[in-house]
Amino acid sequence: MPIAGLCTIILSACVDLDTLEILLVLVGLYLVSLLLFVCIFLVLKVVRYCMCCICLVAAVEEKHPILPCTPSPCGPYSICREHDDHAICSCKPDYIGGPPNCRPECVSSSECSLDRTCINQRCRDPCPGTCGSRARCQTVNHNPICSCPTGLVGDPFVRCVEAPSKHG
Repeated sequence: MPIAGLCTIILSACVDLDTLEILLVLVGLYLVSLLLFVCIFLVLKVVRYCMCCICLVAAVEEKHPILPCTPSPCGPYSICREHDDHAICSCKPDYIGGPPNCRPECVSSSECSLDRTCINQRCRDPCPGTCGSRARCQTVNHNPICSCPTGLVGDPFVRCVEAPSKHG
C-alpha cells in the first residue's frame, strides 16, 4: 500500500487530534518508512554479498576431474586403466611380474635356461630356421649347434645329403 494511502487512513482515524499531533504522527510514519527503506537496502546488500560469496565458494569447491592414471602409478612396462576413479595396473603383454615390477622375460641369454636364447626379450628355442635342410639342431649353452645326422654329409647350415656310397 502506498504511503499516501496509509496517511489518508491514519488522518481519517485522527479526526479528533490537533494539527501538531497529526504532524507528529506523519513524521513518525515518515521515519518508520525511512527506517524500513534503510533495512531493505541493507538486506539487499547483504544478500548480494552472500550470493557473491556463494559463487566464490562454489568456484573454489568445484571438483577437478580425477585422473588416477596421470601420471601412471603402475611403473615401467605396465598398462594403467581407470575404473571408478581408481587406477588398475597390469603388465604389458609379453612382460612378467606384477606392477610396479613388470619386466621383460629376459634381456640377455644368461637369464634363460641353457637350451634357450633371449630373442626379443623372450626366452626361445634358437633352432627354428637356423639350420639347413635335413640338419639337426641342438642348443648348447644358449647357442644353436647345427650338424648333419649320421649317414648324411654337407654344410648343416645349407643342407645335409646322403653320403656317397663307398662302393664305387
